[in-house]
Formats: sequence, structure tokens, C-alpha cells
Amino acid sequence: MKKLIFFILLFTSVLTFSELKDGTYSVEKKYDANYATFVKLIVKNNKVIGAQYDKKNSQGKLYSMDNPTFRDQSLAISRKFVSTQSVNDISDSNFRELVKFLLEKANNGQTGDFKK
Repeated sequence: MKKLIFFILLFTSVLTFSELKDGTYSVEKKYDANYATFVKLIVKNNKVIGAQYDKKNSQGKLYSMDNPTFRDQSLAISRKFVSTQSVNDISDSNFRELVKFLLEKANNGQTGDFKK
């Protein structure tokens, strides 16, 4: 039993101490035919200090500009993530998927724009 507890503590400490590299990270993925969903994160001092979550059409027009309900939801999601530094309590699965992808990139210091 002591060995099991030791390995659990070791595993969680490894996950806890992963360091995010400073930079700007963005990813976009097409979930439907009309819009590509994207997330942009700004990392500084091992912390996400800014997040943007939106959709854009093929001409680059943001979905949030035409849909105030989505705009309010995306702002709330972004703010909640930045304040908590966790996606666990965020219900939007697209946001969670894209943020997890970007956090992996930030752990490796792979800044840039990605497509998924």
C-alpha cells in the first residue's frame, strides 16, 4: 500500500511541476463546414495570462461579432480559464480539447499557430 501511495504522489508531482514556456500559442480546428474554432493563449511566467476563444469563417470574420450570446459565453469561458488555470470545470468540449493541445505545446515551448 505504501508503494502505491508513493507512486501516486510521484505521478501527481510530475504533472504539477510541468513548466509552461513563455510565448503565444494558437490552434484552430474545423468542427463544422462554416466556421473554424480557434483558441489563442498567451503564457508568461509559467501562467496563462490571456486566452481568446472564438470561431471565424473562411473570410476571417469572427462569429462573436454576429452572435452576442456566443460572444458572452466565449468571454466567460476564457476568463474562467485564465483565473482558474484549469479546464476541468469548463463544459465546452471544443475549448477543452484545444486548450489541452496548446498546453502540451507550451510545456514543450513550441510556440506558433497550429491546425488540428
